[in-house]
Order: sequence, then C-alpha cells, then structure tokens
Amino acid sequence: GNEISTSTNFGIDVLDTADVLIERNNIFDNAGFNQIRIVAAQQLLDTGGNLVPYDFTIRDNTVSDSAVVGNVGGGDMIAISTAGAGNGSALRLLVEDNGRIGAGGAIGFASNRFFGDAAFSTVWNGDVLATIQGNHTRMSASPGEIGFRIVTTRASAVNDILYTRNVLNDGGGSVDTGLLLDFAGSTILTINDNFGTDASGKGRGGRDPT
Repeated sequence: GNEISTSTNFGIDVLDTADVLIERNNIFDNAGFNQIRIVAAQQLLDTGGNLVPYDFTIRDNTVSDSAVVGNVGGGDMIAISTAGAGNGSALRLLVEDNGRIGAGGAIGFASNRFFGDAAFSTVWNGDVLATIQGNHTRMSASPGEIGFRIVTTRASAVNDILYTRNVLNDGGGSVDTGLLLDFAGSTILTINDNFGTDASGKGRGGRDPT
C-alpha cells in the first residue's frame, strides 16, 4: 500500500469513476475537507446505453485526521456522495477490515471532527447496496460527532444495508451519535454483532465481535 499524508488538500479525491478500490493505504494528516472524497456527479452508461452502478471498496486501510484540530478541514473524514447529474445512480459499497476488531486491535478510522461531522459518511441519491464490516473506528473527543452516517435521498430507491462486526470508540466526546441512518425508499437494514467502547477502550454495549 501507499502512504498519503500532509497534503494541503484531500488525501484521495475521486470523481465519476465507476470502480474504485482503496486498499492497504495509510492516509493521514491531509488538510482538505476530507481525507477521502468520492463523488458521483454523472450517470455512467455502458455501450448499450444502460446505467452502470458505482462500485466502491475501501478495505484494510488506516485513515486518520491530524491530532491538531486547526489542521482538520470541516466536513466528514471520509465522504461519499452523489451530486447533480449523478443523482439516480446505483451504489455498491464495501467497507471492510479497516483496523482490527480484536482486543487491543489497531484502529482503522481515527477522526478528529466536529459537531455534525462524521468519521464516515455516505449521502446517496439512488439505490444503495452496502456492507460495512470488520472496521475499528475511533471518534474524536469533540462533542456531537457522528461515527457512521448513511443517508439515501431517493424516494424510489431500493436499499440493502448490512452493518456488522464493527468496533466503534466514542473518543470521549459528549452528545455523540454512533450511527446516523436515514433512508428514503424501501430499505432492508441489518445491524448485528457490533461492539461499542468509550475513550479508554472499555466496552459500552453489544458484544465483542471476535
């Protein structure tokens, strides 16, 4: 993998790319609004004129904000979204094994965000098929942060979301939200075998997914 750090802008910035694989990277201390930004601003078509789904995989990475609050841009640490002409596209999303979920396991996503911002965010206008599994996330000590935000905005969408075997550490902030889920359209949502910890790593509910 690669080390992507200390950029004055985004760590990774992807626009209108059907297949995205981000795997085995160390992404940290970049000063843009997001460490990773992926935007679908166009509907993509195959040679037959049929819509092509966006297919994004984020696997086995370490993604972290600067520990210096002044170096962190506003917005979500990892942000995936549609925009403009990309609305109506389908998304297949796999986020897995970022960090290790066993006792004392390495943190995959370490955010230092502010009120209303998320460590990981997907806001999508279209069908979403998403699996989020085996990730270890630490939120910031600032109040009001969100761990994972998944929002779909298309009333006709058909969504299937699985959130399983993840560890979420609230980082010591107050009034935090672990999962913010808001779905338009028809949605199958499964949440199982997850574990929450406080800033010290002490369990706060669920069961150890190992």
